[in-house]
Amino acid sequence: MKTVNLGVVLSVTDGRLMAPFSDVHEFLEYRAGEPVWTHQLPRVMDEVAPRLLEQFPVLKAAPEDVILHDEATVNAYLDDCIRHGIPATFDVEPLAKDDHTHIHPITELATKLEKK
Repeated sequence: MKTVNLGVVLSVTDGRLMAPFSDVHEFLEYRAGEPVWTHQLPRVMDEVAPRLLEQFPVLKAAPEDVILHDEATVNAYLDDCIRHGIPATFDVEPLAKDDHTHIHPITELATKLEKK
């Protein structure tokens, strides 16, 4: 089990970066149970986000119509979420094997390039 802060979790479920990129990347690798290359991040986020929302329905209460244009507004947004009952941290485990599709990074990149 790993404890992850709200900014990292919301970065994945909301799609807006609210934590250091390296923290979000590390979290996605933890959830996937394997290294995740940069071009794989969107797919892995699509696997992880719904499971987080199922496990922690309180995340659905986070406002979506806030403009986050700098670190100060992100921090104010996260503080506001916490004041409204969204936890500051979440205990998470890696995805179940059936919830993550392993694709070799080079194979996935080649497939993406073929589609262009």
